[in-house]
Amino acid sequence: MYWIIQPIISKSALVTELTYKFADFDRICTCVACITDLFLSLLLDSILGIVIINLIPTEWKLIENFWKIVFLSIEQLENVINWLTQNPAGLKLNDALNTFLSNFFLYHIHLWKSYIIALKHSSVDRIFLVGFSTLGFSVLIAFISDFLRIVSLHLFCFHIYSYRFF
Repeated sequence: MYWIIQPIISKSALVTELTYKFADFDRICTCVACITDLFLSLLLDSILGIVIINLIPTEWKLIENFWKIVFLSIEQLENVINWLTQNPAGLKLNDALNTFLSNFFLYHIHLWKSYIIALKHSSVDRIFLVGFSTLGFSVLIAFISDFLRIVSLHLFCFHIYSYRFF
């Protein structure tokens, strides 16, 4: 089972940061200064993570605004594709190909929107944001990086689809 998820785990910034952070415990020197430096760096990292998470308002307005921007972007993207379908704006495509491409990308946007709705309602962002803040600022940044990669997965898929098609 590990061989199935290993490629996914190896790409995660969060897993990489946690591995780097806890790998130091294996390399601890026997001197007191090395142990003190490691302990202080982990303590400072954790305190910074907790302070940053406490700066976010308890109403989670920042995260709610993020989701509003994501859904507004989806709506605008659908509007642009519909407009380009009706008015090709100088693109020299035949009508059948134009309709096929617009339906293809609109369906992909619909799938991505369904994925985003499920991700929003699962409250994964809030649970993990609070949980990973106690592990430190660097782990919190790694989580945010992975979260943004997941949310913007459709851009990579658009690129691959377009590249393979043309």
